[in-house]
Amino acid sequence: MSQPLDSSGWSYVVSIPSWTTGSAQGEDNVVYYNVEVKISSITGTSGGAEGGGQQNVDLSRTVQRRFSDFRRLYDMLCMLYGAGNVEQVPDSQAADFTGASSQSEIIGIRREELDKWVKSLASNGQVSWSPPVTAFLQVDQALKEHKMSSQSPGGGGGGFFRRRRRSSRSNSVTSSTSDQDSRDLAQGAGRARNNMPPASNELNELKTFLASETATKEFLAKRVTDLEKELAELQADHSSLKKETEESTSEKMHDLQFEVQGAMNRIENLEKERDSEVDARKGLEEKVESTSLELESKNSELLRAQQQLKQTEKEKEVLLKNSHADVKTLAREVKRVQKLALLDQSSLERKNKELQRLHQSLREQSVLEEADTSSVLKVLREAEVLHTRMQECNIDKLIMEENGRSNGEHGSAESVQVEEVFQLSDNRISCLLAEVQFLTEVDNKQETKLSKNRQESNEKLRQTLANILIEHAHLHRACNRLIRDLKLEESKSHSKGEQQQASLGGVGGDGNMISLI
Repeated sequence: MSQPLDSSGWSYVVSIPSWTTGSAQGEDNVVYYNVEVKISSITGTSGGAEGGGQQNVDLSRTVQRRFSDFRRLYDMLCMLYGAGNVEQVPDSQAADFTGASSQSEIIGIRREELDKWVKSLASNGQVSWSPPVTAFLQVDQALKEHKMSSQSPGGGGGGFFRRRRRSSRSNSVTSSTSDQDSRDLAQGAGRARNNMPPASNELNELKTFLASETATKEFLAKRVTDLEKELAELQADHSSLKKETEESTSEKMHDLQFEVQGAMNRIENLEKERDSEVDARKGLEEKVESTSLELESKNSELLRAQQQLKQTEKEKEVLLKNSHADVKTLAREVKRVQKLALLDQSSLERKNKELQRLHQSLREQSVLEEADTSSVLKVLREAEVLHTRMQECNIDKLIMEENGRSNGEHGSAESVQVEEVFQLSDNRISCLLAEVQFLTEVDNKQETKLSKNRQESNEKLRQTLANILIEHAHLHRACNRLIRDLKLEESKSHSKGEQQQASLGGVGGDGNMISLI
């Protein structure tokens, strides 16, 4: 609600509940915003009341305005009161139309922005009852028509007013009218044309425009008189200030004379300093000439040094080419030697060397990355233990241990011992292969602290060690099988030799017996 108008106690509330389309000046589909103004007077007097008592008066009025009309009202208020005292009117380009998929939704968003803006004008006590605003909302025209209707014998039935009894109608705000609403508006317009003289709409618009222009003119005239008074006061102040400045300038002239005399003395001192600076400048110019000669000699030396540098670079390029050729020949020789060395090595030696290289790389990696030192060292220790235990599964060592226990049993018992030792080593190797699978297990709590690359490298390391140990175990198993076969063949040949000796010994004994007989 706005501020009261003078002492009459009138106030109004403004809103823009809806919009519609029409034609104007040969243009079709022109958008008009329905501005609804509700005027009330709590302590209003009515001449029609008996005894001239107090009566509450509630009036309402709907005015159709285009967006350009709102812009013109804002420009006029800025010119009269300043842009800082008036809220910015919604801009057609800067409005937030995000999510609007049709023209009607865009118009609805603009209607909401304009509704907020006119409500802010109505709550602004400085501009709410100004002539441009009251003419724009037709508040002044409504009050005049109310006074005329209250004085007429009919008692307030004319004009564009409608009483509060119409407030029971639907107050729903719509962004666009439906087809049924359009037909109702068309029927109402037809009835209005039958009851209204021709060109009444144009006359009403012309009256509204003239009332707005008249109110603005009166306000500007008052403003001009106020400005003239202010100008007269400023001229009086200017004359008094002129006298004061004349008195002060005379005093300042005396002070300036003393200052000029001091400035002249300072100028003489500065001229003397300038002469001394000229002499110093001449000495500096002589030094510059000497330094320029030295610079030229240095430049000539620099050119000679650059030429020598180019020669050395050429020699360097030649040496680099020769060195590259030598490196290539050496690399070819090294590759040839490596291929020959690889061909001479057995599969077991390759695996052992590869295991040793992995041990060395793991040790170096543990020094560089301290974060996972414990886990890597643990894996290495386990692999080393498994490797040592796998070395202990050698059938020769087991046979030596068994021989140490048996202390010289021979014959068929030796073949049985070899077979038992082979089964023992095979069982141990099977157990070790089962333990090798535990190397691939990962400590999830510790691995999550490491980086992704490190996790992958650790996983590859465990898998590689497991594969090497598995292959090493298979090689040990194959070697043990070969050694078992050799031992069995040796035991068989040994038993055959003993049988032959026994047979030869029997023959010799019979001869002796014969000779004794």
